[in-house]
Amino acid sequence: MTVSRSKVISWLSIFAELLLAGLALAAVFIILTNRAPNLLRPLSIAVRSAFTLVFPLAGVGLYAAMRLPGRAGRGLAWLVGLALFSLALAGLWAGGQNTSFVVSGLLPWSDAANYYADAQRLLDGQRFASIASRRPLATGLLAVWMAVSGRNLMITQALLVLMTAVACILAALEVRRTHGAAAAALALLVMFFFYRRFAGALVSEHLGLALGALGFALLWRGAGTGSPKALLGGVFLTTLALNARAGAFFVLPALLLWAGWHWRGERRFSWGWAAAAGGVVALGFLVNTLMYQRLGSPDITPFANFADSFYGVAIGGEGWDRALIDHPELAGLSERQRAGQVMAYAWEAIRQNPAGLLRGVLSQYEFFLARPGYSLYSYLSGENWLVSRLVEWVMDALCLAGLLAWLRRRTDSYGTMLVLAAAGILLSVPFAPPAHTNQVRAYAASVPFLAALPGYGLWWCLDRLKLGRLQPPAAGPGRHPGLGWYAGLLATLALAGPWVLAQAGSPPPGAAVACEAGLSGVVVQLNPAAHLNIHREEEFFLDWTPDFHRGRFAVRVHDLPNSDASGVFDRIAAPSTLELAYEPASGSGVWLVTDGNAYPPDGGLALACGRWGGDPVEQRYRFFYASQVESLDRE
Repeated sequence: MTVSRSKVISWLSIFAELLLAGLALAAVFIILTNRAPNLLRPLSIAVRSAFTLVFPLAGVGLYAAMRLPGRAGRGLAWLVGLALFSLALAGLWAGGQNTSFVVSGLLPWSDAANYYADAQRLLDGQRFASIASRRPLATGLLAVWMAVSGRNLMITQALLVLMTAVACILAALEVRRTHGAAAAALALLVMFFFYRRFAGALVSEHLGLALGALGFALLWRGAGTGSPKALLGGVFLTTLALNARAGAFFVLPALLLWAGWHWRGERRFSWGWAAAAGGVVALGFLVNTLMYQRLGSPDITPFANFADSFYGVAIGGEGWDRALIDHPELAGLSERQRAGQVMAYAWEAIRQNPAGLLRGVLSQYEFFLARPGYSLYSYLSGENWLVSRLVEWVMDALCLAGLLAWLRRRTDSYGTMLVLAAAGILLSVPFAPPAHTNQVRAYAASVPFLAALPGYGLWWCLDRLKLGRLQPPAAGPGRHPGLGWYAGLLATLALAGPWVLAQAGSPPPGAAVACEAGLSGVVVQLNPAAHLNIHREEEFFLDWTPDFHRGRFAVRVHDLPNSDASGVFDRIAAPSTLELAYEPASGSGVWLVTDGNAYPPDGGLALACGRWGGDPVEQRYRFFYASQVESLDRE
């Protein structure tokens, strides 16, 4: 029996793709577990923070990987892409960075601390209690990943990064399949640079971008194949993405228009298909509402913070916190009452001064289109101001080229989808004010469209310049077999996983608080790999999360946006252990500071005896200084 040469080549290509996929997972493991002062440490810190050299080198690496045809090129794209995303998380750990959401590369801060506490409430079978109720999808999935990891914080961080990386790579591979390596590499590069600052932060941007990328990938596939399953699935996932991380909601009606146009047949427009897509959008909102009703707090209103943003725009383009400044009496109201009253104040301001609304709207477009640090590609920036501006200008030019390409090819379904989505994003600007969040954070779910549009423009430019050989379409297999499976798996985890946890979880049994006379006590949940060890200066080791010398920790902690809290962290002596522990009784976090020798090595439920911080800042952030920590039997 003889085997044809074509079958041998096919088997070899499948083997090459599987081998490279295995190497990609091995690379992720090595990158995230490496603690040696070798090339990976400075490389990861650079990938996390630098731009001038990292941007072109990463782009060349992605392009070279995707240019290889067939399954081998697809496997190499997985290797380079997963390594790039993993290096961003490793750079956070290696540098011990403090950001708006992370303390020393590990501990959740600000909104992330609330999501972290509420995810643990869900694991204990309780409802969300804080702002997590506004975004039940994202916090619910965070709880799922914490359950998978055994509440291990570092593994949870890694799972969030891998979840998002896989989604972005799948989206880029769909672009590669139809428009070549250059367009796909640019799209993935843009998505990565938007995302890298969130690697390691327990925030909703992970799920917003991941679902947005998968929704985009299915829509892109539907644009080429005409598959109703792909198109409607893409609309559904995009709707979920915008519910997970609220942003440019006008993308949804834009996609309805595209669905009606795409399946118009011999007619000018198919109202039936537009209605079907509309039904899918309604289903996405219904699912989010059911999640909120089952998991959320009745005192919290979904999307309530929109009222604050709208008020700021209505009075001329002020910040999201202006309502409380102008009307301090709002602070005493419930969130539901406050949102209604803020909207009433906003409409009254518009009635009295319509020009203020116009100024506010125009100011947001000025931020979105031209303001450094806030514009649609402001995350493509770094240490060199001129290089950053040049990159942004090139991206803007490629977007215009994409628009021109569509004007020249208005029957092209890919271009029509991108242009309509871009129009939806622009219409959303006054309602998702870019001035209220830096580097268009609120647009996470729509970033895949913003990434593909310049890629589409680059593809057209290369084609017009007769340089099509620089981006050959992928040879061999067409559609990626894993897209539908992964999209279905992630959607199932995000929708069904939290319901299962809510049913299966139960609060830990009450524990007696018995401390020595003069000491206060608090029962807390200590999670694996969720504490920082602060060492004396004379100890010899390489600083790396979770271990830091006292001096480095004290210097870095002043990078936090809250200067008052930085002062409290700065006073922590060495040796100490610091953790944002979870207190089941209150459902809140406790900043637990202990002597390094008192910390239970296995974590779990524990009784901490000591004293609460006495000054107002320590009380606001709930600092507890423990002299003794005793493990409790959770059973």
